[in-house]
Amino acid sequence: MVQTGSGPGVLVGVGTHKPEVIELVEEQGWDIDFYAGCVYNRTRSAAEWRQLLNGQLPEMPGEVYIQSDPERMYKVMRQTAKTCFAFKILAAGRIGDDGIAQAFRTAYASIKPHDGVYVGMFPRSKDEVRENAEIVHGILAGA
Repeated sequence: MVQTGSGPGVLVGVGTHKPEVIELVEEQGWDIDFYAGCVYNRTRSAAEWRQLLNGQLPEMPGEVYIQSDPERMYKVMRQTAKTCFAFKILAAGRIGDDGIAQAFRTAYASIKPHDGVYVGMFPRSKDEVRENAEIVHGILAGA
């Protein structure tokens, strides 16, 4: 049985879109069991966008996925001993078919052995479940 500050058998986690949140929780020593980290920072303020984009603001900030974001989240996930779950590794479907396998390879190469990845799928026009399972099986089998 797992014992945590929340009571017997209850696992407690922190989910975030910002690597800085994981760093802060680690610094403060919260009694948690795992993290869930979106590899794309989906919560930037207007000031953060202006800084990142040299004073400019995107027209649709909720639709912008910055390619350097995953590296930042993966780095923070590797720095904690706690289990981490990476999500939104496919940029909410914005990564083209030719980049999907690489996104999975990057994720599995960037997390700790006891970490995990979860992805959302919308198998309307193709069998994403089968395709993703085949990609992940190949990666984990060392193909």
